[in-house]
Amino acid sequence: MSRQELADACNAELARRYAAQGRHSRWAGFTEKTIGALERGEIRWPNDDYRTALCEVLNADGRALGLYIDRAAEADHENQPEDALRESPRRVLSAVSTGRLIHGGSIAICGSRRPGTDLNVIDAAVQALGGILMNGTISVSHGPVGVGIEVMTYIANNFRPSHLQRAVGIFGHANVVHGVDTVIFVGGGRGTQDELDLVLAAGTPMIPIARSGGAARRAYMLMEGDIRLRQWISTADFTALGACSDVATITETTLRLITDRLQGDAP
Repeated sequence: MSRQELADACNAELARRYAAQGRHSRWAGFTEKTIGALERGEIRWPNDDYRTALCEVLNADGRALGLYIDRAAEADHENQPEDALRESPRRVLSAVSTGRLIHGGSIAICGSRRPGTDLNVIDAAVQALGGILMNGTISVSHGPVGVGIEVMTYIANNFRPSHLQRAVGIFGHANVVHGVDTVIFVGGGRGTQDELDLVLAAGTPMIPIARSGGAARRAYMLMEGDIRLRQWISTADFTALGACSDVATITETTLRLITDRLQGDAP
């Protein structure tokens, strides 16, 4: 689902609710820019109508989506504990388990289909990551649009796991990458670059699919120029990470790196 598609779905939900309640719209409605501002965390607490529409369309509550307020007076008004509002909202965890096992740990999947990215490699990465995430139990953080939700949708559509009831993205780039063990970058534009900057500042290990282009390619080039960013990856694996571009090679390389990172077997 693109930003515009999400905006259109929310506007349709608003129209349905207004009609059912005999109300007229008080707001201009969602736009692609509105969704982008929510993703970047520029808007953390939209008005009641907007929050209701977002929660309904994405089948989640406001906290799960990363919508929160951080002023104590407002927190009291909403009957929410202040400490819960001060901390980063809990990520919605898309947990999957079957087959060959990778248990425990958490990752974030960041990226999108933007100009300058390779759509064929992104398609391959979505399939590869979908297969990997079926092989174990891993907590996955991702935004409401982009490659992360594509991966979870791919799993739901192709494997239909009974335990995967929903995959919900959260708003705010900082919320997506906060506290995870590693971040996978696939393609991506300006928003993904913001997430990359946050990951670099936090020192979180990252796995960029370089051939997908965009922010992922930039992340790989940064790792190439600074050995500290890739000290947990062997030279052979780093070279393979820069070359993988189809389902088989992306699966082989990222599975090995995710396993190394989450199970502590890094070289």
